[in-house]
Amino acid sequence: KELVKIFNFHRFDNLINKETVRIDPRKYTNEVRWTSMIALLYSATTGDLTALKRCYFNDINMSLSNYDNRTALHLSAAEGHLECTEFLVEKCNLDPLTKDR
Repeated sequence: KELVKIFNFHRFDNLINKETVRIDPRKYTNEVRWTSMIALLYSATTGDLTALKRCYFNDINMSLSNYDNRTALHLSAAEGHLECTEFLVEKCNLDPLTKDR
């Protein structure tokens, strides 16, 4: 019973009780990190402010960068998504002077 409190063994466990965060032993550490980074950068590129806020509230590192060292801030600004860019600078405290490629 102690293992069930720590680990998520069923695919829908996190949907039932979102207050408890359990470790999913079926996922690799890098898989979780890559999934978070992809969600963050895709949200910034497409201007999806709701998804960006979800990333922020799930404690994803908002300054993650892609293979080209472009952050969510670079991508949202380059695509002209003003609301997302303002959110990343004002709420997430990302440095607007970080050099782009």
